[in-house]
Formats: sequence, C-alpha cells, structure tokens
Amino acid sequence: MSPGLDEWNRAETGHRFDIPVLVQRPVGAAESPVRTFTPEVSSDEGRTWHPAEVKGSGVKRTVTVDHPRRFSGGSVSLRTHVEDAAGNSFRETVIKAYLLK
Repeated sequence: MSPGLDEWNRAETGHRFDIPVLVQRPVGAAESPVRTFTPEVSSDEGRTWHPAEVKGSGVKRTVTVDHPRRFSGGSVSLRTHVEDAAGNSFRETVIKAYLLK
C-alpha cells in the first residue's frame, strides 16, 4: 500500500493524488473503533494547513490531495490527528513528505 510516487519521491502536479492510509494500533493496545481521522495538507512547509478529502472508514482510508500546477517544484507536507472511541489519540506531522514535479 503506497502512494504513486516516482523513484525520487515525487508526484505529478495538475491532478488529484490518492494516499492510502492504514491506521495501526501499538502492539498490545486494546481494539477500539477509530472515531476521528483528520488529515491536513500544506504546500508551504507547514505554515498553513488545509483539510484533505478522506474516503473509507475504520482502519483503511484514502486521503486525496490536489496538486495544482502552480506548486510544481515544491513539496507537500502532511499532518493527521487520529482518535479512537476509548479516547486514545495520535498526532503526526511530516514536513516535506514528498516532492512535486
């Protein structure tokens, strides 16, 4: 399960881009349904964030990101917040997660 990046970790601009996501729990953690899954995307290395479209449910989701042509040569940063029904939560931010060509 990988996004469609080239060998230099780059994606094309000018179209929508799907990122498959699998929400995993730590080993030994109790099973509890995912209640909140909030992905965000930034094209300015995290100075501003915008919501990303999500498809799917449970532990398997797809995040869809738009790559306008004006972002060619830039990068995409990703941030997400996940919370389960038991109140456990996780936040992750990856600045320059992948490049745009």
